[in-house]
Amino acid sequence: MSIIELGALGEFLGSIGVIATLIYLAIQIRQSSAATRAQAVQSTSDAMIQISLAQTSDEPWADLFGRAGTDYYALSAHERNRVGWFWFALMRGEETLFHLYVDGNAPATTWEAHEGAIRQNAKSVGFRQWWRENPYPFTRPFSMFVDDLLEQAEQEGEPYKWFGSDRLDNSE
Repeated sequence: MSIIELGALGEFLGSIGVIATLIYLAIQIRQSSAATRAQAVQSTSDAMIQISLAQTSDEPWADLFGRAGTDYYALSAHERNRVGWFWFALMRGEETLFHLYVDGNAPATTWEAHEGAIRQNAKSVGFRQWWRENPYPFTRPFSMFVDDLLEQAEQEGEPYKWFGSDRLDNSE
């Protein structure tokens, strides 16, 4: 074999190595992207769990939250502030998941569950009162999405039901 033939063979083998490296890198990037998307969804879910635990961990807070859902304006300024920041944190998490979903980085099944939770909150008169005063800290696409859900909830007229509230005896 001549030196020219050996050089051509070397170039050929080198190009195969480059192609193999590019394929390997593409696979690694895809796996890394999937892991990053999963982590983003998990982080949002963890934050939502912490928010929910705050509501359930103390009875006065749960009572306040229940009253807020009925009529936000009936609360004192201090109570509205507490509930308002709670709803802000809750909706910020929902907004994050909304954008992850829209950008193709959250599974449809995960988003559908969260959309259902937002839809349920939209049935709450107090939540609607709060939202109408506070849509500004959220992105326009998310605000428009929630506004549509609020409008649907008002047209349907079905009242908000707390988890298990249909099984509670309130005659105590």
